[in-house]
Amino acid sequence: MAQITQNLTQSKITTVLSFAFSVFGIFTYFLFGHFGAHYETPFSSSLVIIFIYWIVALISQLFFIIKVFFDFDVPTEEELYVLQTSGNYFAVNNMLTFFWTYFFAQENFILSEVILFINLANLLLLYITKKTVDVKHIYDWFSVHFAITGLPLAWTIYAIFWNGAALFHSHNESLAARIVANVLIWVFFLVPYFLLAVYKDAAVSLATSFLLY
Repeated sequence: MAQITQNLTQSKITTVLSFAFSVFGIFTYFLFGHFGAHYETPFSSSLVIIFIYWIVALISQLFFIIKVFFDFDVPTEEELYVLQTSGNYFAVNNMLTFFWTYFFAQENFILSEVILFINLANLLLLYITKKTVDVKHIYDWFSVHFAITGLPLAWTIYAIFWNGAALFHSHNESLAARIVANVLIWVFFLVPYFLLAVYKDAAVSLATSFLLY
């Protein structure tokens, strides 16, 4: 029992620290960072949409932390299981988000794109292996699947295109960039539709629709 308690404490510390890094990066390097011409691409959303999206995402992730830390009806063993399975992916996502915000703000688009693809693999593993989409209770769905899987996955897919367009200097005035964007934008329809049809998952669809509003 002492070993379980120790492992649970370590997992909680890792989760909180990674979340703190993510919040710091989002607000310091990203939301209140400098957005110049290099960030204007056919995939760029408005700053208002992005700001609202991240506020909702961070609040929902905070609910995940509160649920894991303060839901006293959940046995300690189950808490540890959640943190060491889904929680590990959540912590990796948080740290990769922090590094992405830093390198994106520094206009190091190559490294930031690599980070996004690594995080995409991390989130797809979480989605496929842990099946958080199967959570049915509305509060648990919001604080677990929506918070640590659906929203991050939708953002990462969107950011890959935005970051990639910035990498190739695909600014709004480029006709070629707009033609390519009009083809690739179908990914934002096909991926959420596939997840909705196969997994009955509305989280990624809702988040993607909002980002493209």
